[in-house]
Amino acid sequence: MAFIGRKKELEQLKGLLKKDSASLACILGRRRIGKSALITEFSKSMSNFFEVQGLGPDEEHKNAQNQFDHFAHELADSYRG
Repeated sequence: MAFIGRKKELEQLKGLLKKDSASLACILGRRRIGKSALITEFSKSMSNFFEVQGLGPDEEHKNAQNQFDHFAHELADSYRG
């Protein structure tokens, strides 16, 4: 499948790779607008890439602390093997 559009956003993400420090990119937006496709296209050229899907917007996961806890858990799991 060809990747179409999102050139500006893809260039912004590639710009993060040129920095001398670590970066965290959060991709937010409505459903079905190509967020996952953008991430997939961006990660194609990388040998080491870590992606975490956020929690859904239901009542149980609405607060920021739950999102941060989820991210920390996923990050820890990625290093455990």
